[in-house]
Amino acid sequence: MREKVLLRTEASTSAPINGSVEILRILGSWGIVWFHVHAFGMSLAYSGLPLFAVLMLAFVTRAPIETPAAMKQSIRRRVGRLLVPWVIWSVVYGVAKTLQAVVLGTAITDEFSWWMIYTGTSIHLWFLPYAFLACTFASVVNAMLTQHRRRVAFGCMLVLLPLVSVASGIGVLECDLPIPFPQWLFVVPASLVGICLGFQAREQSAWTISGVLLGLMAALLLIWMAGLGSLVVPWGMGCLVAILGWTMPLQSTPTIAFIGKLAWPIYLVHPLIIPVVKSILGQQVQAELLGGAAIIGSTLYASAHVWATQYYQELKRIQAAKPASQTA
Repeated sequence: MREKVLLRTEASTSAPINGSVEILRILGSWGIVWFHVHAFGMSLAYSGLPLFAVLMLAFVTRAPIETPAAMKQSIRRRVGRLLVPWVIWSVVYGVAKTLQAVVLGTAITDEFSWWMIYTGTSIHLWFLPYAFLACTFASVVNAMLTQHRRRVAFGCMLVLLPLVSVASGIGVLECDLPIPFPQWLFVVPASLVGICLGFQAREQSAWTISGVLLGLMAALLLIWMAGLGSLVVPWGMGCLVAILGWTMPLQSTPTIAFIGKLAWPIYLVHPLIIPVVKSILGQQVQAELLGGAAIIGSTLYASAHVWATQYYQELKRIQAAKPASQTA
């Protein structure tokens, strides 16, 4: 069963869906909203980002080796599902920032910074171009490796995981790097775990999943010993929960599949929802109340977004089927 589970961005939508992963996706998106309102438990809540990175790269690297034609097709799909929304939402947030400057009477230039070239007009959009680059890189490497080389790469990555984690942690916490490099470094260890997890899925042996867990434990121990303890909770929880969801799939239902689709819209829209909620509840509203209301508001928008998208796609399918039925 687990071998047939494919990520929607990399495989046919007719493939069975891992219900565990779909549930984790929306929980991860809610956690990111919770983190951005600085509510209690925000460090744990931010484990949603490493969780996304693990699952994203795991699905990419467990997929069948692609031919050059299939590689081009998968890249085109990623452009449509990652870069096109990145551009659209950059426009949305750019317009919002401009209107805010006009209403408040501040300089429009104060709303924009040079690093937005890499992130988009809202800093949280950085994950989309990172996801595109990471998935494309992983796909290319995956296509180049034979089964023997993949096993060698799997072992090498597990050995390097603790060192990469410490280097990334130093870059995030102790180096004054410009945006978006701290953000990218934050999910690099989780991305590496995801690639290992994808490679592991091909082997289907107990020692490979044990190797992934041991590599992760070694990485968490080393970053704690290096004085980077604030990263242990988000990295450890995000990666461990993702591994559990990957290796213990639940049967999906239409409801679970719908819930999983809400994750991306929630992630994309929540910085717009938070100030709206704050304006309604008051600027001094308790962070936990703000977080709960923002999660509800973002989820309501995401539900409408997914429903409208599905409705539009169904209309297109019906329109495309009409000429065929008339011809018949």
